[in-house]
Amino acid sequence: MRKQQLYSSAVNVDGITDPVSRYNVLFTPDFNTQGSKKRKLVLDQSFTYLHWKMAEALPEKDIKFEIKQLSRDEIKLLALNIFPQGKTVVHYLFNSIEQLKILY
Repeated sequence: MRKQQLYSSAVNVDGITDPVSRYNVLFTPDFNTQGSKKRKLVLDQSFTYLHWKMAEALPEKDIKFEIKQLSRDEIKLLALNIFPQGKTVVHYLFNSIEQLKILY
């Protein structure tokens, strides 16, 4: 969620349009500590390789993979990811209306 906000701010507020600069926002690990006494270190990445491949596979007719197979938490993570070239799962599904209806 923080990566989504950082990316949106970089594009919409800071006006970053250069793809390389946007990639720097996406691929920079986001380190923070949670507010607990133990100060557990948290590392947020913009996406995982698995989610990227899942998003690419969703519109493929040959691959028998559908959003219905995912849990609600996985769908949420998939929907919030920003993949290379600034794409989201919606970009991958723009020709698959039925899959988009299930997603949202």
